[in-house]
Amino acid sequence: MRRPFRVLRGALSLCVALLASSCGDEFGPGSRLSTVRILGIRSDTPYVRPGATFTTEVLAYDGRADRSRPMRLYWLEDICFSPTDGKPEDCYRQLEAKYPRNQDLTSRVTEGERNTFAMPADAITAAPQTSSPRLALVFAAACAGHLELVGSAEGYPSSVPFACVDQGRRLDANDFVFAFMRVYVSNDLTNANPMPSGVTLDGVPLPTDRPFSFPHCTVQNIDDCPARKLAVTIGNESQEIDPTSGAPGGALLKEQIWSSFFVSSGKLDSESLILFDARHGRTSKAEDEYRGPTVAGNVDLIVVTHDNRSGVAFQSFKLQAE
Repeated sequence: MRRPFRVLRGALSLCVALLASSCGDEFGPGSRLSTVRILGIRSDTPYVRPGATFTTEVLAYDGRADRSRPMRLYWLEDICFSPTDGKPEDCYRQLEAKYPRNQDLTSRVTEGERNTFAMPADAITAAPQTSSPRLALVFAAACAGHLELVGSAEGYPSSVPFACVDQGRRLDANDFVFAFMRVYVSNDLTNANPMPSGVTLDGVPLPTDRPFSFPHCTVQNIDDCPARKLAVTIGNESQEIDPTSGAPGGALLKEQIWSSFFVSSGKLDSESLILFDARHGRTSKAEDEYRGPTVAGNVDLIVVTHDNRSGVAFQSFKLQAE
């Protein structure tokens, strides 16, 4: 499965799972909303024609208890083309040649949730023997300071070469996330983002204009709390045919679509659920389980729905545990 979006935390991407698994929070590391996070990046057109513009949007969340240094969102100005196996390591070498080291890059990046890129007119033809679609990567960062190019860590050539710096001090993964999104360049292929229409909690549609109230769990062990069913409402039309799938002359497959869930309090049973299978279509019982929280208060619920051709959709909800 080709994942269109991946997050790299801090300086060493290798440390992401190790750092997360050592934490003792009441929900799993993938769904934790207790630090600076980038939960998704999307493009208005996941497949872009040469010479066209496309607008990207990053969904970030600041879950830190101490927000005295505000989280800021940055976009690198460069598009990276055709990295080997779709990985960003090849792009890092290109980027290190374009930015000065150990300097504040604020004047060289775009700040904000959204950014517009111009796809070069020769994005396909400039690369010898490159066929459509051609893979491209764009990069974003959430940082409670400013970005600096510091180079990949010695002995770790695949580590992120950028750092988040505040008053001369490099910040750690609590204050910094560096991420990328894949887009595709094609003259004739297209893809639409998934179109979920809502999320239900125990079968009740969650409102988008006000908090949804429910009783908090009154037991001490969150695993003993009743399981509430979370489900994404999405129509069959969101699953498009994948024109790049299948062997030559063989039947084409459809997209795979999945949703990832994030909460600021409580516990999720699954971090991600497959909604549509490439061969068999809609999956049965595509429900997550949510337990807690064990104290009253506000809960942020965020659902990010992906397809395997860089399509992404965001949904955010406010819950009120009483």
